[in-house]
Amino acid sequence: MVVACYVPRWVKVFDGTQQLEAIAFVINRLHPNYAHNLSLDTTVNSIATASGQLGSCADYLIQTVNALMMAGIKDKHLLLLRDQVVAK
Repeated sequence: MVVACYVPRWVKVFDGTQQLEAIAFVINRLHPNYAHNLSLDTTVNSIATASGQLGSCADYLIQTVNALMMAGIKDKHLLLLRDQVVAK
């Protein structure tokens, strides 16, 4: 990852019929840019307004949710977060 905020990890996932191994990029809680214990409101406002060299945080969230949905994955927490960010 660009700024080493994420650590690749092998995880077990379930696709509805079988258990599989997949690689997940998990936040590095020791990274200096990791934000601890943010409220949902602060998280939504930050995502709705943040952007950098690679684009906006809101766009990244929306693209992530869309890609998961195309793969048949509905993450209720990300869907709620996306809905609140889009509403801002």
